Amino acid sequence: MQTFHFIGVETAKIVLYLDNRPHLERAGDVQVSELIAANGNHWRKILTIYAKLCSGDNWREYRDCELLNKDQQICFSEQIVESARIHIFSGKSCWQRFGVTADALSKMQHSSCSRVYFQYSTQRGLCLYTPYFDYRQFPNVLIEQVKEILNKTAKISCE
Repeated sequence: MQTFHFIGVETAKIVLYLDNRPHLERAGDVQVSELIAANGNHWRKILTIYAKLCSGDNWREYRDCELLNKDQQICFSEQIVESARIHIFSGKSCWQRFGVTADALSKMQHSSCSRVYFQYSTQRGLCLYTPYFDYRQFPNVLIEQVKEILNKTAKISCE
């Protein structure tokens, strides 16, 4: 099995940073169905939450046909993807890997339930620090709150 630093589009606009890599026979152009088949329900949940954040109402079709083929990437390296305007750091261990401390989080804006922290800069774009992409930690209510943050930030970045 080869080591790879990301899956999805190389110059992505939206990047999900994760600590755990899926099991894959090859890197490169990987389809969602392959990821789910090789890695099971855990990765189906990750990809479903990611699709819900990146799409409109029809997230299933988006997940199965467009996710990781258009504007998204899942990154496993220690580097920030410079092409991205939205960076989603999934889970506390991922936040810590990028040097985000509790003190830094306390200075950021947060979602209404205080489970997602975020900051926007013209240099980097939107950085979101979310719970791990799992249904128990990231239910639909929280997905809707994050989508609101994404929509508000998109308006700010266009002004």
